Amino acid sequence: MASQIEKLVADNKILARSLSHDIRTPIACLRFGLEAALESKTLEKKDSYLTRMDSELTNMEEMTSAFLEYASMERQAFQLNKQTTDINALINSAITDCEMLARQKHVSVKLVSTTSTIHYSLDYHWCSRALVNLISNAIGFANKQVLLSLSCHDKALILTIEDDGKGIANDKLDVIFTPFVKLEAERSREQGHFGLGLAICVKVTDWHHGTITASNSNKLSGACFTLKLPINS
Repeated sequence: MASQIEKLVADNKILARSLSHDIRTPIACLRFGLEAALESKTLEKKDSYLTRMDSELTNMEEMTSAFLEYASMERQAFQLNKQTTDINALINSAITDCEMLARQKHVSVKLVSTTSTIHYSLDYHWCSRALVNLISNAIGFANKQVLLSLSCHDKALILTIEDDGKGIANDKLDVIFTPFVKLEAERSREQGHFGLGLAICVKVTDWHHGTITASNSNKLSGACFTLKLPINS
């Protein structure tokens, strides 16, 4: 309990700093848009500024919603609905959820499993959410291929998610799971990226007493995320 409270306090401090910093840009854009709209001489120009302001407001709403959801996540640890689940089916369902994104990016996503049936007690909703985050992240950085590998080894369920992108700089491997950290500026908040996807994965994995680590792939040229969940004998 003490550890969870400490995590909650630390995350909320990070949340407050990040929200305070990131909300300044859309507020400034709104102020500029309002002034420009008031000074516009034509209705067409005024409508153009109003449209941009509406877009900024949407961004602010999405940002605030994402930040508040993350801030409330620690409470979910006490409300997990664990049930015995077919892991292969869970992963394939997450892959299906990412199918449209994969098509848009022209990326193939494949699962290789050493066994056809692996059952595990977990919270389906949150584990599915974490898997979709990991898979969509891999698709976003991949060139053509994302490979998932599932196995059981040393009393652990092990899932790796690898892509053929450019990988992760060694000095970033330790910070990639930190809330609100974004390694590439072009994956901007205007595109719905708030630096929370991997941080959510860490929380969900921790709720299930597992671990998640990042490295660079030995099979492909890109990043490799390894998720391990303990198997109780």
